[in-house]
Amino acid sequence: MRKETVAYAYIAFSLAAIVIVISPSVLGIWYSSPSMIYIPVPSSLSGYFIRYINISTGNGSKLVLNITLPYSETYYQTSSLQVMSKQKYTYHHEDNRTWYSFSIGSSTSIELIYNYNIKSISYPVSQYNSLNTSAIPEYLKNQYLGDEYLYNYKVIMPEKFKNITEGIIKNSTNVFEEEKAIYDYIVKNFKYKITYTRLGLPNSAWQTYINRSGDCVELSFLYVSMARSVGIPAWVEFGWLYTSQTWAEHAWVGTVIPTNNGLVRGIIDLTEEVGTSDLGIGFFVRDPYRLTEWVDDGNSTDLTNYYTLIYGETVGSFSPPTDVVIPAKVVLGQYTLLPLPSYAIDPFIFRLIIVAVSSLIVYFIIRKK
Repeated sequence: MRKETVAYAYIAFSLAAIVIVISPSVLGIWYSSPSMIYIPVPSSLSGYFIRYINISTGNGSKLVLNITLPYSETYYQTSSLQVMSKQKYTYHHEDNRTWYSFSIGSSTSIELIYNYNIKSISYPVSQYNSLNTSAIPEYLKNQYLGDEYLYNYKVIMPEKFKNITEGIIKNSTNVFEEEKAIYDYIVKNFKYKITYTRLGLPNSAWQTYINRSGDCVELSFLYVSMARSVGIPAWVEFGWLYTSQTWAEHAWVGTVIPTNNGLVRGIIDLTEEVGTSDLGIGFFVRDPYRLTEWVDDGNSTDLTNYYTLIYGETVGSFSPPTDVVIPAKVVLGQYTLLPLPSYAIDPFIFRLIIVAVSSLIVYFIIRKK
């Protein structure tokens, strides 16, 4: 009996020591809760792809082709764009964007090589560390809560969705839960449908809501409109996505979540799961398969300029440019596990698990002795 008493006293002493030693780490868990579900993704993606843009027009045409360069030297990607063909071009950098302008006077083909090195990212957000919209900086609200137009056609319209979104988020208590509620609503009620044509315009957020379907840009317009309607800054990010062993133009949502540990910027991809199971793999998870080209800055003029691939005067017949992409080299980094923020564990419960497991380990060690 005395042996057991000593053993239990030693367990209590050891347990107290464990709590003291790991308390800083335990407190840290409060700000970045572990998840119950992790997805395997490459830690990085590197390589290059070749893009051929073919333009058919008569001699003497006066056209300008704009090619946006992907972002480089960010914390999630580095990249470069090489022009392999002989056409002359000019360099531009303004409005959160870098691009080349090619002067086109006759039928031509332009060869481009995109080099990239992209990292996967796990965002430290959860329903347990999120604050409400009052913690979001005013400068972001001023930049990303208004309407946006594309060629004088309103595509982002928060005021149309205020009552709808308030009904969707009525049970939410912080920004994380509000954004997840909007995400879940769109994923469960809308179908992904490719409607994009190179010289055509995407549907507005309201038309997408009526259609109950949309492509990546249209679903992003819808999410951004809903988020902005309840005071959450959100915007569209444009770029490229590696899927089905090739690269294709793509768009997703950028937004913020204020937390106890500071403001977190992250992304939401509404096409990751539309039509499949709802696991939250598109919510605040950045895989290495996307190459960011331009982030909407809230200015309708800049959005329109980004969309203006080609403009000017033609002579004779003219056909929309054709675009051929060849994924010449793809190198996958070592696989890692990214946590899904949607399945974060309550930090308090996780602490109890740590303490319980630690005490059991100590107990069995003592019993063996």
